[in-house]
Amino acid sequence: DLDIAYVEIAGAGPPLLLIHGFTDTSRSFSLLAPHLAGRRLIMPDLRGHGASQAGDGCRVADFAEDIAGLIRHLRLDRPVVVGHSLGGMVAIALAAWHPGLVGGLVVLAS
Repeated sequence: DLDIAYVEIAGAGPPLLLIHGFTDTSRSFSLLAPHLAGRRLIMPDLRGHGASQAGDGCRVADFAEDIAGLIRHLRLDRPVVVGHSLGGMVAIALAAWHPGLVGGLVVLAS
């Protein structure tokens, strides 16, 4: 199993899972997070980015499967998935291949 690093901020309501773009990290949402105060935020580093292991593949499908695994690992109940750039493509793939894991989808600049 690949070690996917993530930052979690405790809060209420449906969780928001924020997926960064190519060459970014979970820190790319640091300016947005204060505006979402009170919400539970989960911000992973995609494989090969930030503090996550690189793994063998770097396809959108690989990233989407990693995020599906993280949702299951954290026992998230259908989070709203927000993806920016590459993260948007990952979010779309995740929603298409694992619709039961996603409660909503927001795609930014993808």
